[in-house]
Amino acid sequence: MIRRSRFWLLSAMAVAALWCGWEAAAPAARAQTATPARQVRLHVLASRSAVGAVNFADFQLAGTIWVQSIGRRRGFQVDSRFEVAPNLETVSRQIEDFSADLVILDVVEYIKLAPSGLLRPFVGIARGKMGIRQSYHLLVNRDSGYAGIEDLRGKNVLAYFRSDAEMGKMWTESLLNERRLGRAERFFASLTRVSKASAACLPVFFGKADACIVDSPSWDVLTEMNPQLASRLRIAATSPPYVEGLVCLHAKHKDFVEELLQGLVELHKDPEGKQLLMIFKGERTDEVREPDLATARDLWAKYTSFAGLPSLAARPEGIQAARRP
Repeated sequence: MIRRSRFWLLSAMAVAALWCGWEAAAPAARAQTATPARQVRLHVLASRSAVGAVNFADFQLAGTIWVQSIGRRRGFQVDSRFEVAPNLETVSRQIEDFSADLVILDVVEYIKLAPSGLLRPFVGIARGKMGIRQSYHLLVNRDSGYAGIEDLRGKNVLAYFRSDAEMGKMWTESLLNERRLGRAERFFASLTRVSKASAACLPVFFGKADACIVDSPSWDVLTEMNPQLASRLRIAATSPPYVEGLVCLHAKHKDFVEELLQGLVELHKDPEGKQLLMIFKGERTDEVREPDLATARDLWAKYTSFAGLPSLAARPEGIQAARRP
């Protein structure tokens, strides 16, 4: 009986030892057979104009976290880098050298660089009802008696432009040109850019300024928060909708493309993406196609034709200070 018990005990110990040995060896065996994550490069370059007042350190940190999280979920190991270029020449050089994979530009910069054929429109940040395209409103006080832009000669106008592309400024210049009223710096007493939409609208509301220019998403938010604004201010003119900024993919970048596009259009669905959208004050992202850019191209062509500038020239002149840092 004792011998039999000892036999079963020794057998049980042997089985346990074999089991433990197998378990200890299994992770190493699995590690040897697991497919290593595919390594891909994603270098992100943003123009200073496209970033605007966004804190670069915040943008870099949030962007890196988002890229790495997308890579993990899709099975990629991402070599990521984020950089802000001081001028368009630097952007152009990095595009030609293919040292940037994703390029963030304002729409005028894209129009200037598009002839190279090296950039593919990818996504834009969507705000409000109109998505990635937004209009600008020229607003006047209902009690002022001003019917349209013709009545604002010698008047003081405040302007809020969400990006440094200043599509609202170019639209205003185009509006004046169509009516043969001259250039903005000579027609208005002043045209001053301010850093918030409320800083443009409230002085007109209280009669301290004659008119203001704001983008439609900002106007919608302000009137929702303060319905009195809509009752006191009147829209005297509205621009066509424009894409003001976009994220482009380098034409030579082939890695990670579908996963990247899906991740970008679903930014609003994950915590890391929401953080990135918050930094750029966007609600979501939508895919950008060439037809979406038609109104911006048309406005830029009109502006350069009467402003006496080649299509690769600088942006509109004549706007006063109170710019974002």
